[in-house]
Amino acid sequence: MTFFRLSKRKSYFSGLVALAAALVSAPVAYGGVFTDGFESPTLNSFWVTEGGGTFAITTASPYAGQSSVHLNSGSSYSGIAHYFGAEQTGDVSVYMQAEDPQAGGGTAIELYDPDHNWVAVFQRNAPGSFVARVLGDVADFNFSAPEGWHQMGLSVGASGISFLFDGTTVFSDSRVTAFSTVDLQAWAGGAGNWDNFALNTTAAETPEPSTWVLALTAFSVTLIRARKSGSRSV
Repeated sequence: MTFFRLSKRKSYFSGLVALAAALVSAPVAYGGVFTDGFESPTLNSFWVTEGGGTFAITTASPYAGQSSVHLNSGSSYSGIAHYFGAEQTGDVSVYMQAEDPQAGGGTAIELYDPDHNWVAVFQRNAPGSFVARVLGDVADFNFSAPEGWHQMGLSVGASGISFLFDGTTVFSDSRVTAFSTVDLQAWAGGAGNWDNFALNTTAAETPEPSTWVLALTAFSVTLIRARKSGSRSV
């Protein structure tokens, strides 16, 4: 009976080693494929809300389906964001229908780095006026388009970033090769609707194994070795 109890302990600690080893070696899938047509009456848990404005799921003016998400910045800003936890490459897009902003206001899809500095903004800044912005530049590329629903897309990879407007590339820049947050936002009086969000990304690199996983591995190995060198009559 004593030997059976020790075998169970050995099996338990061996299991810890196997679990820890699997956690260390397994890649962490921060990216993936996600779509949101904002058809639920509540916001999907993929998103977190930000800012002092308002947001609501509304049936007033969807691009497709029954509803879209409406953001109104008021005198501040209003946004819904997703934080990946690791830098990403890949594609994000959303359909956007902006409302008239106050001077200096706007609506956009934005990408941020791990320090939450914006690296790319695809913005509607005035009626019929759009701008692609990279790394703090005020206006990398301005263009005009009719009011209404438009698909705003961002494609990021090793060669840089491309801005796609209704599926056509309008601007590219080699300086942005990864991002860690995507944000749909209105600010300074801006407001609008967003619909049919789509994302397909991959972690830019596999994160280092966490400290607790490494500690668990070392602890388990130490205990098993101690049991092997000890008496079986314990």
